[in-house]
Amino acid sequence: MLGWSVLEGVGAALIMPAIVALVASNFPRPQRPRAYGLVASAGAARRLAKDLIIEPDAIAVITRDKDGRYHTRTSHHLVGA
Repeated sequence: MLGWSVLEGVGAALIMPAIVALVASNFPRPQRPRAYGLVASAGAARRLAKDLIIEPDAIAVITRDKDGRYHTRTSHHLVGA
């Protein structure tokens, strides 16, 4: 598992300069923040999809009951598995 995470990090580090250059060359200055936001949103969506599909136990929801106590529930509790 750690090996894949390291590989993903190296891949992201290698691809980000190319993405920044593509956005800078294809979008006028006023539209660049929106384009970078879309790139970041796509990365976040990829991460969420990966966690939901490949590592569902990695997702946890923290809730607070009426007495103020915190509870953590992992995703397999949320879907009833």
